[in-house]
Amino acid sequence: MIDTLTEPFNYEFMLQAFAIGSLIASVGAILSCFLVLRGWSLMGD
Repeated sequence: MIDTLTEPFNYEFMLQAFAIGSLIASVGAILSCFLVLRGWSLMGD
């Protein structure tokens, strides 16, 4: 079971995709919290 979950991380492109996805998710989470606190969360409505 553990081997099945860790097998994709043996490939370099999967490691890069995971790192870039984590970076984008982190920036998006921080930015969305900032926008909500500034009161700009409903700007698109």
